[in-house]
Amino acid sequence: MTSPYIRRTRPEAISGAYSFSDGATRPTYSGNQEPERWRKSTDHESPMNDTVIQAHKAQQAEEKTRVELGKLVSVALKRLRGRQVPPSPFEAAQHSRTRREGLSLPATASAVRGAVRIAGGGSEWQRGAGYTGEDIDEEDDDGDEGRFSTEETFNNLTTIRDSLLMHGETLFVTGVGANLRSNPRVTRSSSPTSGKKDKVSSMMGKEDRNEVDNSSPASLLNELISILGEIVTEDCRYKVTRIRLKCPPYALQGVVLEVSSILARLHRKRPEILSKLGFAMLPAFSTFPFTLHERILRFFEEDIIKVMLYEYSQARKPQAGAVNFDVPLTRGSAVPEIQVERALEDSSKGKDLPFEPWSKAGDANSGATAWTAPRQNLVIYHLASLIAPLLTCMFENYISMSRDIGSLHRFHSTLSTIVRLKEDAYADIVDVVAFASSTSRLAAVQALASFWPRSFGHLIFSRPLPVMSYPNQLFESKEATPPKVAGRPIHEFLLWRFIDQTLPTRNNTTPRGSLLHSATCLVCTKQIVGLGLMCACCNSTVHPRSCYDHEGGTNRLKYVPRDGGSEKITTVRYSRCQPSRRGAEPAVIRLERHHFETVHLFAIHLCFLCKLPMWGCYSQGVRCSSCLHVAHTACVHSANPLSRCRSTPFTWKDVTISWDLLQKSWIDAYRSIMWQETELFQQSYEDVSIAYGILWMELELFNAALTSGALVIERATPQSMNPRARDRPMNNFELHYFVALYKTQLTGSRLNKSHSTIEYIENCGPLSNDLSLVHDMSLLVLAVSAAKLPHTDNPITEGFLSVEGQGDGDMEGELNHPYEIVTLAHIRDALGYDVGVASDFAAKFLMSHFMRLGLVARVDAIMESTLDYSDPLKVICVFPSALAIDASTSVEALFASIQACLEDLDLSINEFGLLLLVRRCWPSGMMTDYALTRLTSMVLAWILTEEHRMLDVVRDFVSVKIPMPGVRPVGEKPAWPEPIYNAAPREGSTGGAADYTTTRQKIATRFALPWLLQMHDLNRSLYAECLYQQCLQAAEAALFTSKAFIAHQDRSEERQTDYDVEMADETLKYIVKLCQWGIVWTTFDDLFVNWLDTMSKLSRLETPVIFKHLPRLFSNDDLSGGRRSFVDDTENEDIARYMVDPWRVVVDAASDDMAGLERCLQWVLVLAHSGVEIPNSTLMQLSAFARDMNASFFTHSILVEALLYAVWVKSYGRGELLHLVYSIFGRQSSHIKQAISNRQRLEIVNDFLRHSLATCLLLYGCNRDTIRTLGLLKVDQFVLINGHALCKCAWHFYSQTDILELNAVRLKLLLRLLIVDVQPFSNLLAETLHNDSPWEIRFEVTTRLFRVLLDINTPGLVIRGHQWRPSVVPVIVAFFSQLWRDNRVEVRLACDTLAKTLLPSHMDSMTLCFEEYLFKATLAERMALSGFLTLLHPILPSWQLISWNILAQILREHSSRHQADVNEDTQDSFIPNAESETTTLQASLVNLALQMVADGSVANLHSLLQVKLSLVRLIGFQKCHEIKGRNINRIEFESLGLISQNTVVQSCFQGLMRALDTSVSCDLPPACMVDKADEGMVKGLLGSVLADVLIKVVHQVDFSVTPYLVSRSLLTSLVILLTKHDFSSLLLNSW
Repeated sequence: MTSPYIRRTRPEAISGAYSFSDGATRPTYSGNQEPERWRKSTDHESPMNDTVIQAHKAQQAEEKTRVELGKLVSVALKRLRGRQVPPSPFEAAQHSRTRREGLSLPATASAVRGAVRIAGGGSEWQRGAGYTGEDIDEEDDDGDEGRFSTEETFNNLTTIRDSLLMHGETLFVTGVGANLRSNPRVTRSSSPTSGKKDKVSSMMGKEDRNEVDNSSPASLLNELISILGEIVTEDCRYKVTRIRLKCPPYALQGVVLEVSSILARLHRKRPEILSKLGFAMLPAFSTFPFTLHERILRFFEEDIIKVMLYEYSQARKPQAGAVNFDVPLTRGSAVPEIQVERALEDSSKGKDLPFEPWSKAGDANSGATAWTAPRQNLVIYHLASLIAPLLTCMFENYISMSRDIGSLHRFHSTLSTIVRLKEDAYADIVDVVAFASSTSRLAAVQALASFWPRSFGHLIFSRPLPVMSYPNQLFESKEATPPKVAGRPIHEFLLWRFIDQTLPTRNNTTPRGSLLHSATCLVCTKQIVGLGLMCACCNSTVHPRSCYDHEGGTNRLKYVPRDGGSEKITTVRYSRCQPSRRGAEPAVIRLERHHFETVHLFAIHLCFLCKLPMWGCYSQGVRCSSCLHVAHTACVHSANPLSRCRSTPFTWKDVTISWDLLQKSWIDAYRSIMWQETELFQQSYEDVSIAYGILWMELELFNAALTSGALVIERATPQSMNPRARDRPMNNFELHYFVALYKTQLTGSRLNKSHSTIEYIENCGPLSNDLSLVHDMSLLVLAVSAAKLPHTDNPITEGFLSVEGQGDGDMEGELNHPYEIVTLAHIRDALGYDVGVASDFAAKFLMSHFMRLGLVARVDAIMESTLDYSDPLKVICVFPSALAIDASTSVEALFASIQACLEDLDLSINEFGLLLLVRRCWPSGMMTDYALTRLTSMVLAWILTEEHRMLDVVRDFVSVKIPMPGVRPVGEKPAWPEPIYNAAPREGSTGGAADYTTTRQKIATRFALPWLLQMHDLNRSLYAECLYQQCLQAAEAALFTSKAFIAHQDRSEERQTDYDVEMADETLKYIVKLCQWGIVWTTFDDLFVNWLDTMSKLSRLETPVIFKHLPRLFSNDDLSGGRRSFVDDTENEDIARYMVDPWRVVVDAASDDMAGLERCLQWVLVLAHSGVEIPNSTLMQLSAFARDMNASFFTHSILVEALLYAVWVKSYGRGELLHLVYSIFGRQSSHIKQAISNRQRLEIVNDFLRHSLATCLLLYGCNRDTIRTLGLLKVDQFVLINGHALCKCAWHFYSQTDILELNAVRLKLLLRLLIVDVQPFSNLLAETLHNDSPWEIRFEVTTRLFRVLLDINTPGLVIRGHQWRPSVVPVIVAFFSQLWRDNRVEVRLACDTLAKTLLPSHMDSMTLCFEEYLFKATLAERMALSGFLTLLHPILPSWQLISWNILAQILREHSSRHQADVNEDTQDSFIPNAESETTTLQASLVNLALQMVADGSVANLHSLLQVKLSLVRLIGFQKCHEIKGRNINRIEFESLGLISQNTVVQSCFQGLMRALDTSVSCDLPPACMVDKADEGMVKGLLGSVLADVLIKVVHQVDFSVTPYLVSRSLLTSLVILLTKHDFSSLLLNSW
């Protein structure tokens, strides 16, 4: 084991070494140095005495050598403890920066001289521990002064290595040194050289000898391993200081590996030593250079892993009659003194069991628990605890190892060894996923998906996980095409039964315990009811007949019927059985040029060899990929001779079978589960349920065969039959009879159920009558969980004499820990004892079903189609991945791994974690509330942190142009069937942030949303609590680094209030986000009421509280449809909209009692303060409640105040509220008179009167400034009185000033003035910006306005109790209006120059001001602002003045209001000419939108369709409506009337021309133009969405009466459309 590159320092007498069979290395001696005990005797003494004397002398010499070597090792260890401490990594990095790069001349000379001095090897040791060669060449160390040297560590380790090579096998044996010290004959030297001073002792001082005498072998070994770990962690970060011929740069690392290897081989029977040694060497992956990783892995594989895991496997492998290694050895337990021999006879005879157990009598060990289970033998922990940390280090360095072929090969060899020798290695890899870094996690996920693909699944949306195998990685390193088997995952579809599911309503929340996902076909997007196909690895679902039509799963075979005539076609639909490991070659039978592969057939077919039906539900037989024939597997092996491939054509004989033969073959196949009515009552519910599921699938396959032409049934005497019976030969088939019989029995309750099924019913509700146990995933998971448990009530063990341990007693009442490794016989017996499956036929089918679904895996990795049940005690099975309902310590690792996957940025890891979630943790009543709460919090946190993750992705990937983590490469399409959520890849896309967001939403829609829906249906109250608590946690995390949190730390009352307001507002933000995702369902009431209660506590402050996110919740956008998922159906859209209706929550809460009414009025007051538009219907309902409940005068005063602020926010369209004010005033007039006469509560009466009068004035159209002037509102009277002087003061502060304190407060002062009264400042600007004033003044005013705009972007700007952004809009308008309004070019140029220096953040801040202003503005104010924005946009085309969502929302609002105004004549009396003003406003906004489209502002499809709808209505189309699809809507319009004479409307045709002429391209769905089920994306110009508008206008318009400008715009647009747009694309071609 010595390295040829390392100088030896062993004694001169040793000339060589040889290896023994046990792996140890011992020295050989030459010449006269050979020990005397090996010399031949030359004396004439008695041969017997001479032999004894020589043997005694040899023993003495050997014992003394061992003692001296032990002393030598002790001295070396002492010197290693006192060695020079290496600097920390930070100090080393600092030293490397200051050190001159390259080798200096003295260093080179030192290296050469060091090579020459090798002849004096060993002199360093003789000169002392600290010797480094200074006396030979002192000038060499001038440049190394202060540097760390590894020479001392290297020399001492070399000494230890040589000592271990000579006598390592006995050096650490307890008692050897003590015997030598106590035996005077040994300590007294009897060798010929005893008169000389001992060479080893001469090198040790007195202190060294004293310490050696006090050292025991055990402590010496532990100290050696400890120091070895320190050297690996610290010293091995450095190279050897003096490089010479036999001491390369990494000689220290080499000798460390040699010492470790020697220790491992010397103590291979001591697990605790191997474990300590392995943990000590783990840091080598970080400190050693990556070129030595191959040697590190070789050490672990050959010296540690193989030894430890072999012992581990033998100790835990379940065997018949073997010793149970899992029996806990508790302290203090009494040792039984009576031994009972195992009974050989079967004691279960005579027992009344419904089945015959497969386990033999007396089997004490049919399974083994996980090594992390409690009360394990300590040896088990030592043998297994190293695996997970080792895998973490391997996966962490997986990328660096892939650069070297040797390291890569050793990596896969080590990983394969671990997986082969440790049956439950998947548990350790799951620990790596849960607790390791992101780099290790990605490699661990690849390993799980490669070695256990059925249990952990494959990915369908994100980047496919590469196969972790040496051939595949070798191909990737050479940039070549990997093997075909290592490509993208291929689905393995299985027959499955689905039931109809509907959305939950407030009165109907049917649990979805029977489904793992929504049964939506990925091809036709329709729901699957009844028979369907489901991929066992990713839960993809399709219809089994018309939709399942792709090249890799469908064959159409032609044949000529028996009676001749035209050819007929039979369709063969199948799915290949995938190998048990990804990257492995599929099981192929090659005979006579046939290539037979095992397949699942989706119809009954005839074997082309025996011509009998291939009965079965899964893996019915094999299919030749060349000639396309199908056959029984047994027939292929037994056929003699087997015809050559393609020599036998497909004929009518391959589809035709007689009726009698069909019946006989079916009876022979299913005779075991054919129970008559009298026998059914003796069967268990589970047996009948499994039989029903099998026969139901068989019936569906039979019907599919008749439909596809795979079976043609002939009667013996067809002429004796009537035509109807001849057409339906299956009517009298026994299969139909038994299916109907079993279903009838399952519907009743007369069958006996097992205790597991009864427990499931108690916790999860009644079972579905249409669903068999075979297709109920929750019951299957429960059965597998029961199969993991030991047989506590096993009747086989009854009657034996047993001795119970008399321990501490703390084990009583503990649950048995589930097994991790069991025999196949144990699973069968568990199904009989715990699940109630007595039939062997049903048990075998269920066990193979477990393996197909990945719930159970065989260690030998044999496919379930070739299961052999002849010796089930020898078949070892494991349970990859724990289940959420297990009572196991592995469940915590499962939850932690899911959480770690969801916290990762890589979308592939996210999808893997969600696959674990839906496949292993589907919500069920069998799970605890803690498990449900924790899992729900994980999923919600993943959804709510989307924005933060996007920021991280943009920072870490987009900014440095790195491919997005987990995003599928552009051009790579997923395997069939491509999910409906996959959009077509964008041309020229590089996988940017948009692709990352899109892929993330697809993953959430497919996995997260169905899981949350099931959780909602299972426990609505718990789900609502989880939602609100997660919103609070997300808000707290968002505020953690904000100024509000810093203020919160000060604990002052004012800052605490600010923090509470910010916290409530952030919580509302996340509630809105949940609504947009569409995952609140029926819990919105709970969420909103909880938040309103929090808000009402804050609203009791003196200053009104404003929440900026409230308008988003109360916007007209359908929050439940923003991101509608596939679980939502279009038919249930009204239900979903009803669920997320905040005003309904308010009204429902107010209808309870008087306290609820007063509480709701407080809510409405805060909502109005925050700028929320309160509907008239809500105000009228609250007034009705106050009337019916005989509310007090105080309650009515709150109602009137709420009315005032509601009208203040929006006074247009509220004429009916006048009658409401009249009625309230009439009801309370007596109270008012009485209070005034008694002079009581005058303050409340005054407020009531002022609020009533102000409300009426606003409804009559009075200006808000007039109402402020009249003092009808409680505002700052000082500001109202001194507004003009204060504005001049604040304006002066914006002149050039160097006072920093003044610059910090000037904006807040100005905003405070503008909030109270904007008129004084507007008058000031009008005076100074008038064209008659000097242009120098106007220049200065423009500069000051620009400073105001810069201050708007101040972070964290808050004016307590007020929304300040709308008040800044007049300032923005005044500044930008100078671009075209001022008559001096100097002013216009200055304004243009300043505008171009604005940063995007400034423009975003002004955009927010525009949006909030539009929400609160009146109709006239909105018209003025829209006109200004229309003029501003051509000057600054790159600035998106208003977001598309806000623009679409305002258009939708005025469009619906216009329709209401047309139908309500009462509105005309209050708002004259309302239709004309509304039309002008809509036209201005549509013009602005068309300009933005023309200038390249890409809009979302939803907003663009709203602009299109408003455009066609303005043009004059009479029948205009929006048709809503599943995910994409479209606009339909017909019957064009006369073109409007409104000039603003006519200008829209010019905007339409510019929009059609834009060159901006994007992805658009053809479904937005026509009624099309395919909602995929195609490439097209952005203006293509408006192409049908132009075509229909040109087709229907009368040009003779159309204005000239409109006609010219239409014809020009038509030319642009015909020349620039591609009508051959799917977008325009479909239309």
